[in-house]
Amino acid sequence: MKIQNYILICFLFVASNAFSSDTLSCSQLSDGFCRQLWSKDNLGNLTLSDGNTISQGATPSKLISNSTYLYFRKIIDRKCKLPQDLQTELHVNCEVKSSDDLLYRLDAHLKLALDPNFKQTIVAIKAWRKEFATIRDNISEVLNDVELARLLAAYPELSQKKPAKLTDKEQGLISDSKYNFSREWMDAVYLGSPEWKRVKTLFTNVQSEIIKLVDNMGLDTESADFMRQKVASVQLTLSLM
Repeated sequence: MKIQNYILICFLFVASNAFSSDTLSCSQLSDGFCRQLWSKDNLGNLTLSDGNTISQGATPSKLISNSTYLYFRKIIDRKCKLPQDLQTELHVNCEVKSSDDLLYRLDAHLKLALDPNFKQTIVAIKAWRKEFATIRDNISEVLNDVELARLLAAYPELSQKKPAKLTDKEQGLISDSKYNFSREWMDAVYLGSPEWKRVKTLFTNVQSEIIKLVDNMGLDTESADFMRQKVASVQLTLSLM
């Protein structure tokens, strides 16, 4: 079993013991929660009693999913923290609103996704989705172009090579370049954001709780030390796009 899976199982164990009551089992609590979350009215969106929200369903306009909206919303909010070459190619303007700024155009278009009074006609929906797809594809093209430009700046000799003629080493260089670019992109979008800070805090708390569980399992010293080291070795990283 992968250590990540073990962490998840332990997290569920901690959560079930922390939130279950004398009258309701963990399964009853979780089943009730899921029924509420995915009820006809909520459709994957739910405001909790503490004010936090779970947004896994559609936006109020039902044009796109909340997860898609929140991803692009985060890119827009962090656009002035993107690497300079990306800002240049996306025509980011941090001073004034500009129609040349791809992310400003995306921002203006996304606002309709939050409008519960959006006119739900075939023509209106089709037009919105067409424009959204155009902007999204333009952004993707910029990302691909910048990634390629960085690769060729570092390894100009690759510009003369056909894909079928690449050596294993050259293919490795390309793979590393793609990974590093994706890593930098996701870090620029999410690192330092309030959401990521909450995830890190939760991860640290859960990790500590799992170590406490290990301490109370009555294992022999060698096994307990091994388990603690395994749990402590798990690192939290942002997934790649």
